[in-house]
Amino acid sequence: MYYIELSIPLTAAEADEQADILTAWLSEFPFDTFLTEDGCLKAYAPEEEYLSVSEAVEAILAEQQVEEWSSARIEKEDWNATWEADFEPIAIDDLCTVRTSWHPAPEVGLDVLIIPKMSFGTGHHQTTRLMIRHLFEQSVEGKRVLDVGCGTGVLSIVAVGLGAESVVAVDIDDWAAENCADNCALNGVSERVTSLVGTVESVAEQRFDVVLANINLNILLHDLPHYRARLAEGGLLCMSGFLESDVATITEAAAEFGIVPIAQKESDGWVAIAFRG
Repeated sequence: MYYIELSIPLTAAEADEQADILTAWLSEFPFDTFLTEDGCLKAYAPEEEYLSVSEAVEAILAEQQVEEWSSARIEKEDWNATWEADFEPIAIDDLCTVRTSWHPAPEVGLDVLIIPKMSFGTGHHQTTRLMIRHLFEQSVEGKRVLDVGCGTGVLSIVAVGLGAESVVAVDIDDWAAENCADNCALNGVSERVTSLVGTVESVAEQRFDVVLANINLNILLHDLPHYRARLAEGGLLCMSGFLESDVATITEAAAEFGIVPIAQKESDGWVAIAFRG
């Protein structure tokens, strides 16, 4: 399987802010991993899916005044070897550490082991960290949890670590669902996590005490009625994958379904909101 790697030089004075804005726009397309290195934002998408939206991607880059960028066709296996070798452990305050087996265990906090296979949600992105902080603040003990767009399964593993009764984890990427299952086995939580390929619509006729959705604004807005349908009365919905400028849009849309915000967290322009349904 081949991927397309876009390399976009970060030329703005605030390179991190430029990277975040470009990531937010490109997340609307089938890019499933973003890296920032050597002054460039690198975005990766399956080749066939990228080719179907390449003109729209180029139009977005032009709108964002990106004048120089390059693309390369790479094999997934080769990329994954580099991704694994470069993976660095992530500490979310003293609450949680996301690491691989070749990094030392933390002295404090929840220890989450992953096999980093390029799935979104390793903990490196601000939105994953914000979601983890919400999980620590909002009780999930004894709760049934739905993790939509699970990626590596980090949020599912954290939820079980905090006492969740069970988790259903879904992702449209079959490789992500497989990686999630592998990571759950690595952490000894497979009996409480079911990993599926699909969307929130694939989880029919079930109700959950907690729904987690760390995706992007357009998908969140589209799937809100499905989150409402899957959420038990009075349940907790945590959403992220959008910028501060989108807060009013997402909260107003949620209000139409009787879902009200109870807590909000921000980091580098990104936001995660906990709602009560």
